[in-house]
Amino acid sequence: MGHTTLAAKRTLRLVLGMAAALSGCGSPRSHSVGATTCTPTPQPVVLASLQDVVVQYLVSDGDYVYWSDGSDISRVPVSGGSVGSVAHAAGQSTGGTVGSMPLALDATHVFFVSGTQVNRVSKDGAAPTVLASSPDGDFAVGISVSAGSVYWLSVSTSTNAASLLAVPVEGGQVATAASGLPEGLWVTDASNLYEASAVGQTLSLVPLDGAAPVTLATQQPGIAGMAVDPSSVYWTSDAVVCSDAGSLPSCPGGSATSATLNRIPLAGGSPVVLGHGYAAGGVAVDAAYAYWLDPYTSVNAVPVGGGNEVTVASEAAYVGPASDDCYLYWVSDDPSAATATSVIKKVSKPGL
Repeated sequence: MGHTTLAAKRTLRLVLGMAAALSGCGSPRSHSVGATTCTPTPQPVVLASLQDVVVQYLVSDGDYVYWSDGSDISRVPVSGGSVGSVAHAAGQSTGGTVGSMPLALDATHVFFVSGTQVNRVSKDGAAPTVLASSPDGDFAVGISVSAGSVYWLSVSTSTNAASLLAVPVEGGQVATAASGLPEGLWVTDASNLYEASAVGQTLSLVPLDGAAPVTLATQQPGIAGMAVDPSSVYWTSDAVVCSDAGSLPSCPGGSATSATLNRIPLAGGSPVVLGHGYAAGGVAVDAAYAYWLDPYTSVNAVPVGGGNEVTVASEAAYVGPASDDCYLYWVSDDPSAATATSVIKKVSKPGL
């Protein structure tokens, strides 16, 4: 990638990504989360600094952080170390974003889409396998792994109408899980697809058993990130369109509360605002906290039931957050670099 201005780098990351610094007391001690031992990392730590690379997707399995940059899938140990290659797919494209390669994980494999294809590669980097392709040359957009199946949106190149397709993680017959969908952000669990429609500004639940869709929330402009847990859906929305202007966005009519992190029960109800920020970014959730990016200013955490927000890291963060039992991960850039430089960082989750 050639010379890129800071403003252009930030704008590009916001497009591709829409998709904590706690002070410790005394000496760090290891904490256990289930069978996992977590070494406290209360300040952000750089895991990788990647010159001339624009990271687009970021995931973690607790041992490694994996990312894609449009032509390669790479990984680095969560404890730090050398960057390793997992797969190469140069020249592919997905949807309207040239070279984007969404990622998902199971215990042994990395799954990704490229162009019309859905692919699987072992985490140790053996040759990728094509599991399935979208029909009629349609684009494969997004990817999710749940209950032994890989899901993706097949988006028509002529109408932009989308169908949710599924194939077993080992490969096999492709099934249509849902059809007649608008293209937009989405996540799945074992039972449902949750989709945000940019045009309709709605958040919907689409059962994978073919039952009728349910509208969960309306009047939700600028949805930029989504996550789901066993009881609720979480999303960020942004009522004001911000433009890049240095370290903080220029938001005509906007403020530090223009963007919100929201939650609604899967059973329905009224949306609850959990947090506020300048701009809406990615979302992750665990049993205790919802995590979200304000791309211009911070990485944040808030209890899933509501409460005080915690600023986990005070810095611009464009891709993520990814999470595992112990840590949060995100991508920032190096403002001093003349070309795009993706900096992958981690920090301990609140309370660990």
